[in-house]
Amino acid sequence: MSLQLRCETDFVARNPAFGDAAATMARACLSAGGATGISLQDVSLDELMGHPTSATDSITVGGLLGSLLATVGEKVELSRGLLLNAEGGAVGAYSHPGGAYGSLVAARVTNDGTVDDKWVLAFVVLPGLLRVVDMP
Repeated sequence: MSLQLRCETDFVARNPAFGDAAATMARACLSAGGATGISLQDVSLDELMGHPTSATDSITVGGLLGSLLATVGEKVELSRGLLLNAEGGAVGAYSHPGGAYGSLVAARVTNDGTVDDKWVLAFVVLPGLLRVVDMP
């Protein structure tokens, strides 16, 4: 799951409230997903804005975004969500030493445990702006 949450300054990007909100929105995006197989898909932001942040919470992603704006006092915008799915496969992550860049790879795994090279997806991320969180 890759979520692009934009703000105007690095002071806001480093604020723990910003990182916590991004992690919560990413979890909501995962639960709103629905992709199958090995795929990389854009997540509908319109649908995501109305999605609850958790199964037990009445706050929506849009409400959380409004609350974050009030907390940090600066424009914050959810501009993109990507869902990397590996149903029937595996996802691996790599961060280059020094944190210059990283990547996520999804691949279908055959019954004998080898990777089916016809079904591999990868995309590059910038770990300096990445926050890794535990996902269910």
